[in-house]
Amino acid sequence: IYLTVPDVRKTGSEEKALLAIAISIVWLALQSYVLIIGLTLVGNWLGISGNVMGLTLGAWAASYPALWSHIVVARNGYGDVASCNDKGSNVFSNYIGLGLPWICYVIVYGGRPYEALQDDGVVLSVMLLIIILLVYYVLVALSSWTLKAW
Repeated sequence: IYLTVPDVRKTGSEEKALLAIAISIVWLALQSYVLIIGLTLVGNWLGISGNVMGLTLGAWAASYPALWSHIVVARNGYGDVASCNDKGSNVFSNYIGLGLPWICYVIVYGGRPYEALQDDGVVLSVMLLIIILLVYYVLVALSSWTLKAW
C-alpha cells in the first residue's frame, strides 16, 4: 500500500490527493473482498452461515480500528470529531460499501429488477440508519449545532 498510494504530505504534491483517495478506495475494496472470502471459507469450515459470519466477525473486524481511533480522538479532547467520525464511517460503509456495488450491478446487467439482488434484510438496516441519522441531525440542530456532553 505504501508503494502504491502517493504521499500527499509533501509540499507541492497536493494535486495527487484525489488519486491517493481513489487508490485507497481500491485497496479498501480489495481487502474487503479478501476479508469476505476468508470469512466465508472459515464459516463453511466451522459450519456457520455466511450471514452470521458477516454480521458478527465481519462487522467487528471493520469496526474495531474505528473504535480505537474514536477513543484516541475523544481522549485528546475532540469528542465532537469522534462523534462525527462515527456517523461518517457508518454512512460510508452503508451507502458506498453497499450502495455502490448494487448500483454497479444494475448498470452492468441492464437495470434488472431489484429482486435479482439478495439483500437479506440490509434494506431495513439502511432505512433504520437513515432514520437514526435524521434524528441525530435534528437533535444537533436543536442544540444550536453544538454537541453537548450528554
